[in-house]
Amino acid sequence: MHSKIYQVAARPISLDEYVSPSDFYDNSSDFADYIGDEDEGDERKEDIGYLAKELSDVFDLDADNDALVFKGLDKFKQQWMSAIREKAAAVTEENILHWRSRYMLEQVCRETHIESSRRFSIDGGIAEPMSDLIGFAASMEPGQRLYIGAVIDYHL
Repeated sequence: MHSKIYQVAARPISLDEYVSPSDFYDNSSDFADYIGDEDEGDERKEDIGYLAKELSDVFDLDADNDALVFKGLDKFKQQWMSAIREKAAAVTEENILHWRSRYMLEQVCRETHIESSRRFSIDGGIAEPMSDLIGFAASMEPGQRLYIGAVIDYHL
């Protein structure tokens, strides 16, 4: 299965600052079988559009500037809490000591309600999960832009 690594920053990213597939080879074994090529042109724009659609509760797309405009986390947090409550409701007195129940709660509290294989390089060559992007966004003000640099294909 294919997914994408998006390079993101709170400032515009010049072409000479783009990360490359080789930046992820040393630390990719936890999430990828293979790091592919960098997407360019129309394919890159399309990938950014898909990302914006997936994150539409948090960001609007500024396609002219290869950026996402932060809207806020209120709707996202409501959905996240709903997902946590739903998972927690499945834990009962009978199964709370079972490892799967504890693991399930740990995962939903750590990860977001957006189940995504997309990864994000925030300030360098580590591809972080979606929850790290949301943590980064929590420090942003509404209207602030999150710029997108390289978009790199990887295989799960």
